[in-house]
Amino acid sequence: MNRFTLSFTLKQHTPIIHFQHHQKGANLRATELRPKLDAFLLAKLGKSGIKDDYIIKKKKKENNELTISLDYKISIEPEGELFYEMIEKPKKVLGFDPPDYERNKRGEVKLASFPGFFGNLGLDMEKQSLQMKHFVLHEKVKITFFSFHGALLEEIKAHFPWFMALHNFGSRQSKGFGSYYLEDLEKYPIGDYFTYRFIIDTSSFELERCKWMVKNRMASDEYVVFYKLFYALNLFYSSLRSGLNIEGLYFKSLMFMYAKEKGIQWDKKTIRDKFQFDTRVYKKAKKRYGSISGGTFSFSKREKRLMRDMLGLSSEQFWMAYRDVVKKEHDQIERFKSPIAFKIIQLDKSCFEVFICPQQIHELMFDTHFTITSKNSQEELELRTPTREQFNLMDFLDFCFHRVFPTSQDFCKHVGRSSVEELSQEALILFDIYDQLRSC
Repeated sequence: MNRFTLSFTLKQHTPIIHFQHHQKGANLRATELRPKLDAFLLAKLGKSGIKDDYIIKKKKKENNELTISLDYKISIEPEGELFYEMIEKPKKVLGFDPPDYERNKRGEVKLASFPGFFGNLGLDMEKQSLQMKHFVLHEKVKITFFSFHGALLEEIKAHFPWFMALHNFGSRQSKGFGSYYLEDLEKYPIGDYFTYRFIIDTSSFELERCKWMVKNRMASDEYVVFYKLFYALNLFYSSLRSGLNIEGLYFKSLMFMYAKEKGIQWDKKTIRDKFQFDTRVYKKAKKRYGSISGGTFSFSKREKRLMRDMLGLSSEQFWMAYRDVVKKEHDQIERFKSPIAFKIIQLDKSCFEVFICPQQIHELMFDTHFTITSKNSQEELELRTPTREQFNLMDFLDFCFHRVFPTSQDFCKHVGRSSVEELSQEALILFDIYDQLRSC
């Protein structure tokens, strides 16, 4: 660092989902990084640590709201080999069906969505059509700060590693996309910032979908590695929030288990009971699981709360198995992203270390009233989120990683198996993750 400049070299560990992928050098954007870094520094240093001449005050044109930024300039330069690939593979008419396929109304086959990503978004204004998003990944990204305030550069130097440890960038960043960190891990050990971590080795399991894509030349080796990584992460996150019911694995949501421990009825049961989803799937599931004592269909309490949405609120949910759409409405809250974020570090070509980054839940989300409606019903359901006493994120994580599965046998029992040898591939992926988290 000379008197007026400060540089860092970042390693990009996961692809960023980029809407400007077609532009040369598209990668991490200063327009996203800078506001986040300014807010981080202002929060960490406080008024006493920020001199007035460090600050540039601006007014937003839309509402004249005062915005504050710090007095430095930034340049970002991607370096090294580029990995660039379309996220969703294009539809392809085939003479046979690939594994895990979907069909559109015209009968065309396409592969199921990329794990943790829910479709291409964004409008191409020239063509008036949906713009396909792409993965973008460079080996390295060089970031240079310039400022006439040497002391401000020193503050950036001290706090930038911490900032990069806590933030991802681009779309779906809380799910682990767009993860960057300083290249020198020995000098800036990222593990110092986190309590919970686990390793995913993508070479330890196979997915028929990935094998099919490679065989038909529809995906690169790099794409498959990231597909398997996010497939495992999606399994893990679903086990925390909504639970899993896929071939070979029925996993009761750990949020359901946590609510049960607190004497609170699972909101999914409350919604099902209110709107009486009268479908073959519902009746079959109720017959199969309704008799299980303490299960998601049978456990009932007078205290009913909207628990799942404390791990991320979506105002509209498609209950595909029940052929219904459930909406949750609040006059101030439309969306609330998950307070559980993943920071991912690539250890080698196929192996990744995943750090769990808990984030603060906004006060407005506690004990807040939502109106819930069903597409197939004229009735409404009024349901509140839990109070601060009923839900604490750090206590929930401790419950998930230390209390609910104190032994390997407890995990097997949870998924209805008597031993590890009987676990399906997806159950084994989860078993390995929870086994690592138990020792954190």
